[in-house]
Amino acid sequence: MSGMQRRLVVLALASAALLATPASAFAGYAYSVSLRFSGSYTYRSLSAGKVVEQTISTAHWRLSSTIVMGHRGGNFQPWPARAYPHIQLVQSGFTDPGCDPWVPEHFADRMSAAPTLAGLTLTPHVRRSVVTFFWAGESVDRTFSTLGETPPDCLFDVTGTQPALGNADIAGSAPMLARFGVKLHVPTARIAAGGSFHKRYRIRRGLRDVFDGDGTTFTLIGIYRLSILRIG
Repeated sequence: MSGMQRRLVVLALASAALLATPASAFAGYAYSVSLRFSGSYTYRSLSAGKVVEQTISTAHWRLSSTIVMGHRGGNFQPWPARAYPHIQLVQSGFTDPGCDPWVPEHFADRMSAAPTLAGLTLTPHVRRSVVTFFWAGESVDRTFSTLGETPPDCLFDVTGTQPALGNADIAGSAPMLARFGVKLHVPTARIAAGGSFHKRYRIRRGLRDVFDGDGTTFTLIGIYRLSILRIG
């Protein structure tokens, strides 16, 4: 289990524990929260200046939840509820199977199983709180164009359909935000005082690790739309 997966499990368990606490234990306001993303993610691997691997993910997804904001033990705290994810995904690319001579192996991804667990809440700080979200349990299966056996002059088996191989490439996901060092901030005082909040976050981030024509590049471009509407 990776470090990110462990953090997601811990967050899920913490959310479940908080869900067992009655909302009346929090003196505060109820909010309907929606987080939407539309954008793309691109990964490229270069060798001698030539792109030998590439993944392009175009995603449109939405998370919705209801949160109670208030004070508990003298601290501003959210009371999270389960989030409901809706994900539309177009994802494809090609990989390097290590063939001699080099031949790219193309693939297309398909979400065969939707997330079974998701959460959306705020992590409170004095001035600016951070939007915290996750989903888990999905399976983005990767189908390669070669359906038969891998040729003997290739190093890697990239044939048929491999379950969940495309999970990490969903554009705009929580692990991807962490990878690019992006945080979605909300003014704490406005929410704690019972105000609503709406904002668009335009993201254009890139990571590049290329030396002498060899290396990798990552790009995330998109818009997050956050709506925090007071309902009680």
